[in-house]
Amino acid sequence: RRGKAVEGTWYAYVGGTSTRGFWYSACRKHLVLSERGTADRQDLSRDALLALGAGLRAVADRAEASREALREQAYDHDCDRITATGHSLGGTVAVHLGTAMNDVDLRLAAVHAFNPGGLPDLSRSLACLTSAAEVHVHHIDGDLVSSGFLPFQRQRYARAVGSEALSSHRMVHFLP
Repeated sequence: RRGKAVEGTWYAYVGGTSTRGFWYSACRKHLVLSERGTADRQDLSRDALLALGAGLRAVADRAEASREALREQAYDHDCDRITATGHSLGGTVAVHLGTAMNDVDLRLAAVHAFNPGGLPDLSRSLACLTSAAEVHVHHIDGDLVSSGFLPFQRQRYARAVGSEALSSHRMVHFLP
Protein backbone atom coordinates (compact mmCIF):
# COMPACT_ATOMS: atom_id res chain seq x y z
CA ARG A 1 0.00 0.00 0.00
CA ARG A 2 1.08 3.50 -0.69
CA GLY A 3 -0.35 6.70 0.72
CA LYS A 4 0.27 10.41 0.52
CA ALA A 5 1.33 12.38 3.56
CA VAL A 6 -1.42 14.70 4.77
CA GLU A 7 -0.50 18.29 5.63
CA GLY A 8 -0.47 18.72 9.40
CA THR A 9 0.24 15.02 10.02
CA TRP A 10 3.40 14.54 11.98
CA TYR A 11 4.67 11.49 10.05
CA ALA A 12 2.68 9.39 7.62
CA TYR A 13 3.55 6.04 6.09
CA VAL A 14 4.09 6.70 2.37
CA GLY A 15 5.24 3.33 1.01
CA GLY A 16 7.56 0.41 1.29
CA THR A 17 8.11 -3.31 0.91
CA SER A 18 8.59 -6.27 3.22
CA THR A 19 12.15 -5.09 3.96
CA ARG A 20 11.75 -1.31 4.18
CA GLY A 21 9.22 1.39 4.90
CA PHE A 22 9.08 5.14 4.34
CA TRP A 23 7.55 7.80 6.58
CA TYR A 24 7.27 11.45 5.65
CA SER A 25 6.49 14.67 7.49
CA ALA A 26 5.34 17.41 5.11
CA CYS A 27 5.59 20.13 7.75
CA ARG A 28 9.17 19.09 8.58
CA LYS A 29 10.10 18.15 4.98
CA HIS A 30 11.67 15.04 6.49
CA LEU A 31 11.73 11.60 4.88
CA VAL A 32 12.60 8.57 7.02
CA LEU A 33 13.66 5.21 5.62
CA SER A 34 13.29 2.32 8.05
CA GLU A 35 15.11 -0.89 7.19
CA ARG A 36 13.73 -4.11 8.63
CA GLY A 37 15.93 -6.70 10.28
CA THR A 38 16.13 -10.34 9.24
CA ALA A 39 12.84 -11.37 7.64
CA ASP A 40 13.45 -14.38 5.34
CA ARG A 41 15.91 -17.06 4.22
CA GLN A 42 17.82 -14.65 2.00
CA ASP A 43 18.32 -12.39 5.02
CA LEU A 44 19.57 -15.38 7.02
CA SER A 45 22.23 -15.85 4.32
CA ARG A 46 23.15 -12.18 4.72
CA ASP A 47 23.41 -12.68 8.49
CA ALA A 48 25.75 -15.63 7.93
CA LEU A 49 27.97 -13.51 5.67
CA LEU A 50 28.04 -10.77 8.33
CA ALA A 51 29.08 -13.34 10.93
CA LEU A 52 31.91 -14.41 8.62
CA GLY A 53 33.12 -10.82 8.25
CA ALA A 54 31.85 -10.18 4.71
CA GLY A 55 29.90 -7.05 5.64
CA LEU A 56 29.77 -5.23 2.30
CA ARG A 57 29.06 -8.40 0.33
CA ALA A 58 26.31 -9.29 2.80
CA VAL A 59 24.28 -6.10 2.37
CA ALA A 60 25.26 -4.71 -1.06
CA ASP A 61 22.21 -5.92 -3.00
CA ARG A 62 19.72 -4.94 -0.33
CA ALA A 63 21.40 -1.54 0.10
CA GLU A 64 21.25 -0.90 -3.65
CA ALA A 65 17.53 -1.72 -3.75
CA SER A 66 16.99 0.63 -0.80
CA ARG A 67 18.97 3.36 -2.52
CA GLU A 68 16.77 3.16 -5.61
CA ALA A 69 13.58 3.14 -3.52
CA LEU A 70 14.91 6.10 -1.52
CA ARG A 71 15.61 7.99 -4.74
CA GLU A 72 11.99 7.45 -5.85
CA GLN A 73 10.57 8.57 -2.50
CA ALA A 74 12.80 11.66 -2.38
CA TYR A 75 11.63 12.56 -5.88
CA ASP A 76 7.97 12.19 -4.81
CA HIS A 77 8.32 14.32 -1.66
CA ASP A 78 9.71 17.77 -0.89
CA CYS A 79 12.64 16.77 1.37
CA ASP A 80 15.09 18.99 3.19
CA ARG A 81 16.28 16.10 5.33
CA ILE A 82 16.51 12.32 4.91
CA THR A 83 17.20 9.87 7.74
CA ALA A 84 17.81 6.12 7.54
CA THR A 85 17.22 3.81 10.45
CA GLY A 86 17.14 0.07 11.03
CA HIS A 87 17.44 -2.76 13.50
CA SER A 88 19.90 -5.66 13.29
CA LEU A 89 20.47 -6.46 9.60
CA GLY A 90 18.40 -3.38 8.76
CA GLY A 91 20.73 -1.25 10.88
CA THR A 92 23.73 -2.62 9.00
CA VAL A 93 22.02 -1.73 5.70
CA ALA A 94 21.20 1.78 6.98
CA VAL A 95 24.82 2.40 8.04
CA HIS A 96 26.04 1.20 4.66
CA LEU A 97 23.65 3.62 2.94
CA GLY A 98 24.81 6.47 5.14
CA THR A 99 28.46 5.89 4.42
CA ALA A 100 28.17 4.97 0.73
CA MET A 101 25.66 7.55 -0.55
CA ASN A 102 27.60 10.53 -1.80
CA ASP A 103 25.15 11.56 -4.50
CA VAL A 104 24.96 15.31 -4.89
CA ASP A 105 21.17 15.15 -5.24
CA LEU A 106 20.51 12.50 -2.58
CA ARG A 107 22.28 12.54 0.79
CA LEU A 108 21.35 11.19 4.15
CA ALA A 109 21.51 13.68 7.00
CA ALA A 110 21.55 11.00 9.70
CA VAL A 111 21.57 7.27 10.33
CA HIS A 112 20.30 5.57 13.49
CA ALA A 113 21.21 1.87 13.68
CA PHE A 114 19.82 -0.23 16.52
CA ASN A 115 21.90 -3.33 17.42
CA PRO A 116 23.33 -3.64 13.88
CA GLY A 117 25.04 -6.91 13.08
CA GLY A 118 28.63 -7.37 12.03
CA LEU A 119 32.19 -7.91 13.12
CA PRO A 120 34.71 -5.13 13.78
CA ASP A 121 35.65 -3.53 10.45
CA LEU A 122 38.27 -0.79 10.15
CA SER A 123 37.03 0.42 6.76
CA ARG A 124 33.46 0.75 8.12
CA SER A 125 34.76 2.66 11.16
CA LEU A 126 36.66 5.08 8.95
CA ALA A 127 33.70 5.45 6.58
CA CYS A 128 31.43 6.35 9.53
CA LEU A 129 33.92 8.91 10.81
CA THR A 130 34.22 10.60 7.41
CA SER A 131 30.59 10.27 6.30
CA ALA A 132 28.55 13.38 5.51
CA ALA A 133 25.69 11.70 7.40
CA GLU A 134 25.70 11.68 11.20
CA VAL A 135 25.96 7.97 12.05
CA HIS A 136 24.53 6.90 15.41
CA VAL A 137 24.87 3.30 16.53
CA HIS A 138 22.68 2.29 19.48
CA HIS A 139 23.69 -0.88 21.33
CA ILE A 140 22.07 -2.76 24.22
CA ASP A 141 24.70 -4.12 26.61
CA GLY A 142 24.93 -7.89 26.34
CA ASP A 143 23.83 -8.11 22.70
CA LEU A 144 26.28 -10.45 20.99
CA VAL A 145 24.95 -9.82 17.46
CA SER A 146 26.03 -6.18 17.54
CA SER A 147 28.93 -6.44 19.98
CA GLY A 148 31.56 -6.01 17.26
CA PHE A 149 29.81 -3.33 15.20
CA LEU A 150 31.70 -0.05 15.74
CA PRO A 151 32.67 -0.98 19.32
CA PHE A 152 34.23 2.43 20.03
CA GLN A 153 31.67 4.60 18.24
CA ARG A 154 28.34 3.60 19.74
CA GLN A 155 25.90 4.66 22.38
CA ARG A 156 25.32 1.95 24.98
CA TYR A 157 22.11 1.24 26.86
CA ALA A 158 20.94 -1.19 29.52
CA ARG A 159 18.04 -3.58 28.97
CA ALA A 160 14.60 -2.05 29.50
CA VAL A 161 13.26 -2.22 33.04
CA GLY A 162 10.74 -5.04 33.24
CA SER A 163 12.15 -6.73 30.13
CA GLU A 164 15.50 -7.86 31.48
CA ALA A 165 14.67 -11.53 30.81
CA LEU A 166 14.18 -10.88 27.07
CA SER A 167 17.04 -11.16 24.60
CA SER A 168 19.17 -8.02 24.56
CA HIS A 169 18.85 -8.01 20.76
CA ARG A 170 15.10 -7.25 20.87
CA MET A 171 13.86 -3.76 19.88
CA VAL A 172 11.72 -3.58 23.03
CA HIS A 173 14.80 -2.42 24.95
CA PHE A 174 14.91 0.81 22.92
CA LEU A 175 11.26 1.71 23.45
CA PRO A 176 10.12 4.03 26.26
